[in-house]
Amino acid sequence: MERNYYPLTRSQDVVNLQGKYSPFKRLYNILFSISVGRKVEWDIMTKAINLVVERNDCLRLCFEKKDKQLMQYIQDKVVITDIPMYEFKSEEEFTAFIDKYRKPGIDFKHGRMIEPNYIYLADKKEYMVFFKVCHLAVDTYGIANLANDVLCCYDAVESGKELPPAPSQFEQFIIRDIKIKNNKEQLEKDCKFFQDFFKSRPFPRYTGIHSEDNPIWQKQLKKGRKAIKNFMLKSDTVADAKKISADLCKEVERYCTEHRQSMASFMFYVMNMVSSDMHKRVPSYNLNLCNCRGTVSERKTLGTMVQSQGVLCQFDWDKSFAENFDVFSADENQLLRHIGYPDLEFEDIIRKIYNFGVFEYMEFCTFSFVPMSKINGYDFQLYSNGKFPLPAYIMMLYDTETGEATMLYDCQKILTTSQDIDFFHKKFVSFISAIVKSPSASLSEITKN
Repeated sequence: MERNYYPLTRSQDVVNLQGKYSPFKRLYNILFSISVGRKVEWDIMTKAINLVVERNDCLRLCFEKKDKQLMQYIQDKVVITDIPMYEFKSEEEFTAFIDKYRKPGIDFKHGRMIEPNYIYLADKKEYMVFFKVCHLAVDTYGIANLANDVLCCYDAVESGKELPPAPSQFEQFIIRDIKIKNNKEQLEKDCKFFQDFFKSRPFPRYTGIHSEDNPIWQKQLKKGRKAIKNFMLKSDTVADAKKISADLCKEVERYCTEHRQSMASFMFYVMNMVSSDMHKRVPSYNLNLCNCRGTVSERKTLGTMVQSQGVLCQFDWDKSFAENFDVFSADENQLLRHIGYPDLEFEDIIRKIYNFGVFEYMEFCTFSFVPMSKINGYDFQLYSNGKFPLPAYIMMLYDTETGEATMLYDCQKILTTSQDIDFFHKKFVSFISAIVKSPSASLSEITKN
């Protein structure tokens, strides 16, 4: 049978590079669960999961090497059977299962994009579907869409209701991405823009969730480095979830609406402001994951469509937050016009401009802001895969129903402790509170609160 083979998209290239050169194939994994307090009919859930696979072509991807290049095609049909079932009597048993299960990389080269597991937590009387998903097929924004599609399909199969329209297909995005990658003229314009843009602005240095006197970072500073060493072989992570109240999030949303700014950009900038304040108030440089789902139908797509955008954050501590944020927003808008430029080529540009090595990082984290609407009666949770190439990954899950936000910190243990995360998050919440209360106050005044 003739197949349509496609090269990897720009987003998939980054995921594959991280997994290819890492000894830990778990970097290809994303883990999440859907929990309910009532009994789940597993046979109905199996039908629902297979409906989800049928409706979403990214879950039918298969990868194969052709002429030494990893290529992908979409399988016509994938049927999931014999889903494992587990019962755990305690939280300790469940945690031990996660720690063991997350280590092997999902078998994406044989077309396995999603692995469901049925779990009963006896101590909580809770039913759970625990998933391992391939990051080449689904990104962090897509995971929220996947969870909602599973629940919609389960409800439809259980009650006989009509299914909602299927999400737009990932194959169309792949085809569009190929055209962007092949537009050499535009890529040359993007390259020149980035070179001119970053050379004309202050040079940053590494900042972190940990303090400036962190012994590992101090060792790098004494060697005259402005970037942190890549700890790929020691990249075990410590994960922690912290809350931001619905009341405070509503104040941020109100501020952003009044100033025509995005909540995602606000949170990203304040996060960098906290880190800069902890590290001698230097300019910081970090990666903001941009959701490239442009149309309404694409917003429900599961496939890997994010592009990371490196953003420089400058701070004039004598000026107000509003003045600083306006400068940042203007810069960010310029950068977003060139979001089509491939991540890997962009990283080469930044490395040459800022003069740091292939095995060093100028950025301390990747940040993503994921709005999602939780369905009543169900609990959604993401889990760390236990490894991450950068010093930290920070995801903000914003519940559009309750207005509450959950900050998921996944940080390399070698650099950052749970106490560091706790201190950083408290400052983060404190800065946000002070900003929405007095946006005309100077940054120096805000940091005193």
